[in-house]
Amino acid sequence: MMNYYIGIDFGTTNSSVAYVFDDGDEGMKQPRPESIKFERDDGSEDNRLPSLVVQSMKNNSHALVAGWDAWGQIHRLSTQRRRGSMNLLRHGNNLFRSMKSDLGSGRVYPYSCAADVRTPEAAVTVVFRELIGAAQRAKPELKMHEVPVVISVPASLSAASRQETLNAAIMAGLPPDNIELI
Repeated sequence: MMNYYIGIDFGTTNSSVAYVFDDGDEGMKQPRPESIKFERDDGSEDNRLPSLVVQSMKNNSHALVAGWDAWGQIHRLSTQRRRGSMNLLRHGNNLFRSMKSDLGSGRVYPYSCAADVRTPEAAVTVVFRELIGAAQRAKPELKMHEVPVVISVPASLSAASRQETLNAAIMAGLPPDNIELI
């Protein structure tokens, strides 16, 4: 029987997710990591996901998109702006970037376009959902509520920032007993 573990590298600019598995014989003598790929707008694949969340501009929606979808939307908007469009992205309103830097700061996004994303913790939850979804799509047989998940964070991250990172992972659907921050 295979044993699986999910690893999330949560970064300020980019994040990634991988799973590690062993064959179940006497522990993990030969762990085999496999990075999970994300599809970019141009059809290519990348093993990193931008730690970025923006408001979807489709049909005047207030839905949020993360990762490469957000990245592509920003590039489309920048092209429109060069042509005279007035769609602007504002941090804390319809653009959330460098959220990891805001964790533990007590910062609030009072003008957020999404009522459920008023804190860095809530914005990070959107990125974690994207990472967890990618892991689930890569290995549909995994029961994400049963697989141990390790999230890497910098050693210098404050206790409050660590707690908010853990809270975001839980809000993204991971069970608290299976999450470890390292």
